[in-house]
Amino acid sequence: MRFLDILRSSFRSLRRNKVRTFLTSFAIFIGVFIIIFLVSLSFGAQKILLAQITNQFDLKSIFVLPSGSLNFNFFGPTATEDENEERIILTEDSVENISNLENVEFAQPIVQINSKKLEFNDKTFDERVVNSASGAGWDIDPTDETVAEVIAGRISNLQKGEAIVSTTLVDAYEKPAEEFIGQQIILKDQAGLFGSQAKPLEDATYTIVGVVSPTRNFVYIVNQEEGLEQVSKKNGYSTPEDYVETVGYQSLYVKTESEASVSTVNDQIKEMGFDTTTLEEVLTVFNSLFNLIPIIFTIIGSIAIFVAVIGIINTMVMSVYERTKEIGVMKAVGAKSTTVLSLFITESGLIGFLGGSLAAAISMLVIYVANSVLVNRVLPNLGLSDVEALFITPFWLIAVTVLGSTLIGVLAGLYPAYRASRLDPVKALRYE
Repeated sequence: MRFLDILRSSFRSLRRNKVRTFLTSFAIFIGVFIIIFLVSLSFGAQKILLAQITNQFDLKSIFVLPSGSLNFNFFGPTATEDENEERIILTEDSVENISNLENVEFAQPIVQINSKKLEFNDKTFDERVVNSASGAGWDIDPTDETVAEVIAGRISNLQKGEAIVSTTLVDAYEKPAEEFIGQQIILKDQAGLFGSQAKPLEDATYTIVGVVSPTRNFVYIVNQEEGLEQVSKKNGYSTPEDYVETVGYQSLYVKTESEASVSTVNDQIKEMGFDTTTLEEVLTVFNSLFNLIPIIFTIIGSIAIFVAVIGIINTMVMSVYERTKEIGVMKAVGAKSTTVLSLFITESGLIGFLGGSLAAAISMLVIYVANSVLVNRVLPNLGLSDVEALFITPFWLIAVTVLGSTLIGVLAGLYPAYRASRLDPVKALRYE
């Protein structure tokens, strides 16, 4: 019996029990749909986050942190043997020493300012407020295009009372970037979480002089001196100098002269006792974590497919019982056991193929609609205006899932097919 004849016979058998065939293949559909949808989402999210990281900082960047900043302890406190170990902070001397290292282009302290309520002084411009705007005191180098792309205005030589804002704020207010230049924003202190609250600072008013691309999730940036003054007052220090010598800068942005020198400079800074992170290290950890996510999503979808396998086995066993006499007739007229085996394996494989193919088609339609809605309407409101797609579905994912569902159907049908091929034709013809 030729394969095409077996295929036609299998289709006829499945059409005779359309409802049962649909319900059995639907379980495969659910599993494959979950895998394609979630894995496509993980690929898209990975690309978006990767672009956000690489667009802001390049391979020549090093972030320097006080010692112990990267010692996360997720499982409770641990005792150390060195009781005299002191935390090394980033003081002015530290900044100077790092700046003087060979192959270092510049080293810029970054002062992170707690989230504040942001509103416009001119209510006719816009009366809406942003309740949690994070800021920084940072003298951005205007030649460092990797850090900030100037959209409007300027970012250099910030004076007291001047600020630059990111396009995340511009997108939130849905106005052209040029209209923000010259507008005054009022920043108001907010109460801390869980009752932790230092003395509130007075409201601060700044004139917007520039708009830049998103930079380290800061909504606004003032000059370093003014940012340092705010943070020192907030924490009860008499002068900014006293704050720096006691607490130190939160972080230091170091730019090397070339990518080849990053490793050497990074090692030298670590030898000083500071914690460091480079873009290469961040990407390594980032990719390692995201490589696990598709596997997790595949396991979730596989649970549904496992249930589907049980359904296919049950369906095919019932089919063997219902067609016992038919199998007896086939064998009586000369059909071989291998022909019967092939017939039932083909049927179960078709159930897996139909479920997988339908899932691939529906998931591609859903992903297309989701991308159209999210990319054009939702993501721009979140400050992600340059995203091409939130769901990315490579061709190999469709091919592997459809072929995999077919193979699963074939494997699930092996036992029922073997039972059918082993039937005695005489007993099968007497079966009622």
